[in-house]
Amino acid sequence: MSLLRIFPLAAALSAAVPTLTLAEARQHGNVVFDLPNGWVTGATRDDGTLVILSRLPDDECEYCYMYVGSGLDRAEDPVFYLKRNPRLFLEEDDGDPKEVVPADAFDLGPHKGAMLGQLVDGELRILMALSVGNRTEVFAFEGNGDEPEEIQADLKVFERDLVPLVSSARFLSDGAKPLLGPAQPGDLAGIYQGSGIRWSLGLDMMMQSSTYVNLYVFWKDGHFYDGTPPDGLQPLDTAAALKSGDMSWGNYRVSGGKLHLDYADGDSDELDFDGNVVDGFSCGETTCYLADSIPDGSKIEGTVDNTSYTGFSPNSGVSGGVGSSSTLTFLADGNWTYKSSTGVSGNFDSGGGYAISGGNQADGSYRIENSTVIRSFNDGSPDLTSLIYKVGNEILIGSSFFDGKVVR
Repeated sequence: MSLLRIFPLAAALSAAVPTLTLAEARQHGNVVFDLPNGWVTGATRDDGTLVILSRLPDDECEYCYMYVGSGLDRAEDPVFYLKRNPRLFLEEDDGDPKEVVPADAFDLGPHKGAMLGQLVDGELRILMALSVGNRTEVFAFEGNGDEPEEIQADLKVFERDLVPLVSSARFLSDGAKPLLGPAQPGDLAGIYQGSGIRWSLGLDMMMQSSTYVNLYVFWKDGHFYDGTPPDGLQPLDTAAALKSGDMSWGNYRVSGGKLHLDYADGDSDELDFDGNVVDGFSCGETTCYLADSIPDGSKIEGTVDNTSYTGFSPNSGVSGGVGSSSTLTFLADGNWTYKSSTGVSGNFDSGGGYAISGGNQADGSYRIENSTVIRSFNDGSPDLTSLIYKVGNEILIGSSFFDGKVVR
């Protein structure tokens, strides 16, 4: 089947009328869009890309994805942009894309756009770029690229779901109203943390435990952040967050013994207080309590250690397993070191075996400010920022327990 049939859709975009009943509105950065029924928003990648996953009934387009990028703060010719960026939305370990349909231009109201078709590692990918005033917004669809019948079926989903999403999208830079209204001042401030044990079934059919940590940061101006804010306890820079595609923040309010969280992306959550505000609130399967901050300029001494191991499945014909360990060491002189190792070993029931091992290491300096520990690398890699705080007698860095102390 020729993929050239993709691009009659380019003309259809200009007059596209959504044919699928649309669910709730969502926002990612500058883009406000209607999420089609049967799709759910997933994680946001480090580069600000929102991943949207298929949960369509009857396993329709089961392994399909849609992507909404954080966009560019400059206007680009959509055709030339797609030609120059063939790896748009691809990750480092993805293969090289093969262009199967050249970039084709279309008009969407006052906006110029383009689409390009690719095959990557057996997957069909349709890239879209849209020039919106002095910005460029980017989208993509990913489906099956192996079998002609599946390609045809997934293209119908693309036409039914992604085309209306893009054609009905609104843009803050065009004057669209953001989904999140202004924050109202509140009484919560600081880091709230809750931890617990989660059990899962390993490859060896044995139950394994792991510690999970939930983190929230609140400000008295009415904002909150779910996770680690880029600037720690500094006032939240909402404009910078939107620009980078970071939608892990929003507004909070307390009403009727509940904590209401309204996220910038349009999602919301309602959490119960354990008594009153000072007693903490439910967060997942645990309770989040107010943590103590570590003073700016502090130095710490100790380690963060992680170890894991899982065996191979029983009756698989091989015994052994996969293990890994890492140690992050902080020194009182303001430096840090990191070492990790991984290993795989196995013995076949029929005789013989194998063992593979590897590891990494890094080092640099650190500083503590705004309740974060910021690690700079001696090799010039980008800084890493984690919250650092104290719960009772325990110090945590991000979601990991720190075996050490504050020395000054």
